[in-house]
Amino acid sequence: MLRCPQVCRFFGSGSIAWWLGLVVFCLPLASGCGYFSATPTDSTAEETSGQAPEEGSKAKNSETPEGTAAAPPATVNPLTPTSIPTALPPTRGALTSVTTRPLMIGSFNIQRFGKTKSELAHVMNQLMEITYPFDVLAIQEVVSKDEAVVQKFVASLNAKYGAKFNYAVGPFVGRTTYVERAAYIYDTSRVKLVEQPFILADPDDKLHREPFVARFQVREELSNNPFSFVMVNVHLDPKDAAAELDHISDLLNALQSMFQGQEDDFLFVGDFNLSPGKMFKETKFSARPEWKPVLDDRVMTNTRKNQAYDNILYHVDNTSEFLRRQGVIDLEARFNITLDEALQISDHLPIWAAFALDESGPQNVAGAGAGPVR
Repeated sequence: MLRCPQVCRFFGSGSIAWWLGLVVFCLPLASGCGYFSATPTDSTAEETSGQAPEEGSKAKNSETPEGTAAAPPATVNPLTPTSIPTALPPTRGALTSVTTRPLMIGSFNIQRFGKTKSELAHVMNQLMEITYPFDVLAIQEVVSKDEAVVQKFVASLNAKYGAKFNYAVGPFVGRTTYVERAAYIYDTSRVKLVEQPFILADPDDKLHREPFVARFQVREELSNNPFSFVMVNVHLDPKDAAAELDHISDLLNALQSMFQGQEDDFLFVGDFNLSPGKMFKETKFSARPEWKPVLDDRVMTNTRKNQAYDNILYHVDNTSEFLRRQGVIDLEARFNITLDEALQISDHLPIWAAFALDESGPQNVAGAGAGPVR
């Protein structure tokens, strides 16, 4: 039985009343796999309403299937222009050595990722090709009540490429009848999940969807001083995105206090429903010049290429592991398909950023705290 790790305890200083107002929930995990409903439901109802499952849920383990590895996806240039001309595409073929290939971190709002989409074989194959090059991929809009959707996707991914991916999925969150989950899919041969992921509760109900938080570390086999980091998976509501990002700024203070002495690298990833310009001019992040987005206003992140909503926010000084290589995967160019065909995959594009394998921030705290879940 896994116990609630140190991440769920209170760290740092502050008033008792303030800390009591901050509630952190730990998700039950088995071998690093996600939290799922045990109750299968009709897929049509599931993706029309997005309502939460019945009471009763359990953790499932994602076994790595045995089999012969398929050939990796062809090395192509999947990027739209970015402000960094030396952007590195997220493909394993670009660098063959696992110890020199940078850590590839990404985010993807897979529009209404549920049973209906999972039954489209060509879309699932495209999603596997997208996911395979990433070491950690944060996902938004998992709407399925059927636990097998993500589990089978990861099992198929492993079978196709002879890989060792695992996953962690949060509970349903949302204010209305539409609710969704956030998830992480990660390559266990490259990173390990440290402690148990958790949902950061929002007792004042300032967020439509509470963030799903996980801490990862590069495997010791790849580095003598492995990079560790906390990912905060967010999906802000388009009607209240600026106000919600203000609250995210407040939660940042709490997270830094919680991980004090253990971690200094925090990555806020996901669908912000705000352009970088608005994020850093119209919210509390305007008073945080030390925080930057990896993508600027010139990089469109939706499939129609007219919005810059998806991003990764990082602390410039603390997270010096960021290699200033980032971009988006243009689905039309990547698969040589039409816009309508790309929209079958998602109305958002996957985004990526490259990081060093070695810890290099001002606080050398990698490896501190509880042991890895897997």
